[in-house]
Amino acid sequence: MSSLLVQQIAEGFNALGNIVNPLFPYPWFNTLHAARISVAFQSNTRRLGTHTAHGWKSYIGGFCLMSWGGMLFSHFLLNLPPPVLYAPQPWINYISVHLLLTFVFSLAPSVITDSAFLTSLDLVLFPIDAMLRTNAVVGTLSHLAPESPSYASISPALINSPLFHFILGCTASAGGGVTAATLGVWNPNWGSGGFTPAFLRKGPPSLPKSILSTLDVWGGGLVG
Repeated sequence: MSSLLVQQIAEGFNALGNIVNPLFPYPWFNTLHAARISVAFQSNTRRLGTHTAHGWKSYIGGFCLMSWGGMLFSHFLLNLPPPVLYAPQPWINYISVHLLLTFVFSLAPSVITDSAFLTSLDLVLFPIDAMLRTNAVVGTLSHLAPESPSYASISPALINSPLFHFILGCTASAGGGVTAATLGVWNPNWGSGGFTPAFLRKGPPSLPKSILSTLDVWGGGLVG
């Protein structure tokens, strides 16, 4: 039973690594990630009433920061150049998905703020969300493997440190969401949400609820 489950998960990862189609030659992993971030970003801007206050630069820039914050910071920790600094493909992939969904939800703006719809969407897409986060963490940690081209560029002290693996996993898993919430990118003037990282702000008084609310942070660290 367990081997069958592992096989199905592996097949799911392989399928999500395929391109969407020849006309849109980008992996399902990246495309679905862009879609999930776009939904979250638009939901926050519409819920706060800042959707129309955004200019295109802050609207797209905030989305990109929310999408790539984890990748940017994890690569900086590894002292490696993030792909978005030298490759145009991520820009085309993510921004095109975001603009498409922006158009779709402009036709039915109430949907993106419907709490029942968003809750149902989270439940339905929970397995995919888990796979997307796992893929981000595993992909980042692969730089620490001896067979990685980046291996020689990374300090042995970091490669051999379990603590660094944990920090890197946290960053890859939750860096984008934490960065977006810290800077308040769903506001047209970033920073108006305060600069305290989201996971350091006062949370639920219950310890179990507080731990659960930061699952996306420490969960990635455990994978690391």
